[in-house]
Amino acid sequence: MNFFKQLTDSLNYQEIANPFYIEKKYDGKITNISFYHNMVFVRKGNNNKPSREVIKHSYEDMKFLEKSERTGKKLQYFVKYKIFYKLYTLLLFVLNTLKKLILFRI
Repeated sequence: MNFFKQLTDSLNYQEIANPFYIEKKYDGKITNISFYHNMVFVRKGNNNKPSREVIKHSYEDMKFLEKSERTGKKLQYFVKYKIFYKLYTLLLFVLNTLKKLILFRI
């Protein structure tokens, strides 16, 4: 059951807003997963619809495009989304990795 629970992440892999996301074997190959009592149905097929919320697993890139096109303030939103928020995301990733190393939970 845990394997199939993890497969549910493959349904919406385009929506994962993690720039360090590594695509897995089943990403884009599953269109439906149904859970019933003592049964799991997996429907195969192409699942390559682009996301409306993230671009290449980056929420910041989508927000930059959306706001800079709407207001025309490209420099302000470039600094905010492409530099500040990406550095913040990288810092959180490094701190989380260090925490896992310290606690031996790799």
